[in-house]
Amino acid sequence: MIERRYVGVQTVGRTAQVLERIRQVVRSCNQTHAIPIIKVEKKARGQFYIFLAIEGVEGTRLPDPIANVLKLAGLTGRQYWPLTLSEIKYMVSAAEVETYGFSALSYKPLWDRDVGDPYDLSVDTTFRSETEDAQLGEKYNQLLYWLSATAEGSWEAFVRTCLALGLTDDSKYAQRIFRRLILLGHIECSKDGADWAICPPALVHCPSKSGVGFLCGQRTPKLLKIIEGFWTVAEYPQLDNQGPSRIEVRYEPSAEGVLQLTSGVALHVTGTASTRLAELLPDVEGWKDTLTSIEKLNTTNCSVERWDGSQYAQCPDFYQRGDKYVGEPGLYRLTREANSYQMVLYFDCNGQKWLKGDWYGLRFLVYRDAGQDCEVVYQANTNELMIPAAERWPLLYERALVLATGQLPRPADNQKWLRYEGVSGELAQPLASRLGVVLKEIAD
Repeated sequence: MIERRYVGVQTVGRTAQVLERIRQVVRSCNQTHAIPIIKVEKKARGQFYIFLAIEGVEGTRLPDPIANVLKLAGLTGRQYWPLTLSEIKYMVSAAEVETYGFSALSYKPLWDRDVGDPYDLSVDTTFRSETEDAQLGEKYNQLLYWLSATAEGSWEAFVRTCLALGLTDDSKYAQRIFRRLILLGHIECSKDGADWAICPPALVHCPSKSGVGFLCGQRTPKLLKIIEGFWTVAEYPQLDNQGPSRIEVRYEPSAEGVLQLTSGVALHVTGTASTRLAELLPDVEGWKDTLTSIEKLNTTNCSVERWDGSQYAQCPDFYQRGDKYVGEPGLYRLTREANSYQMVLYFDCNGQKWLKGDWYGLRFLVYRDAGQDCEVVYQANTNELMIPAAERWPLLYERALVLATGQLPRPADNQKWLRYEGVSGELAQPLASRLGVVLKEIAD
């Protein structure tokens, strides 16, 4: 998760009244960009701590606009700044905290079923086109506005919001929306996929165009208006409107670091994020070591299925004897017989552990185990990288490709290949090398 800093104040009163007073002050002072969320001790009574998330502030001095908000909201107790989330949990003796945002979006309880595993993309793997919905792109923009206002939340809350906005009528499809927003650099998620957080607003340089960048992370209509006051801004839809609009910005190439646009509104100018990310990414084995490991998992009360390349099939040759698992390594779906809850995991036979991560990444491990040669095609004259859709890269490596342009991949006419535009050789070569993928260069 993204590390966010907070200011904590001890206060007294009724929680609902305190929260409403803070909301009114934050809105009246136009500080919703600087203070995206509020945290408070769960079931707080009498005297309790309240914590305000602060964005775009470096150093140890609390900015005057934030201090003014605290004063006007009646939060005059001792201030604890800056705090991390782990420090908050320590201050409240590990008690749970509740998170409140400033979004006015309300939604109904639209389902009473399990929302599924956010990483399981095994169902409906074909490309989905929804061009008949002229408002689809605007719905994605509204989703990003809501995520920006809420700042962080659970996977369940994300699914409910997608359903409420009409982005999908199937909770399973929310998994693909979730992945697209991560690829575009708008959100990050916890290692187990259970929680998400909005990324700080950032201007990412487009390496193929001098002085041109695109926006990632937190976005609201007000923030866009502020940016338009500094630079030339243009909006372009994603392919088939399958994500929030790409906001292109023409700016001075010398701009870098954290730019304070207005009081309480900061923009991170990151440079060429794609190549920097490629430099930091490990090889496949190193990436595998970063995955969430689930040990001592009891599979005796589960239905065990193994991915056979096209679907999950029953796996009668897998069994558990005590703490030892006997079976082939691979991608498995475990279904609890008691409540039908499912988990999709990669079984590391040698390490005797289960790994959780994005579905395409786990499938990539299966290919590697099988000794399959994965090949991608690179067109140097057009800076275009083509990857077989059936061999899609792990999330972190694919995100490096998407962050070269801020555009989602475009499927080829036969739907069997994905095309990534604006990919330089300096980006394609190291990524392919780290994944052990054969890079085939063609002239046309």
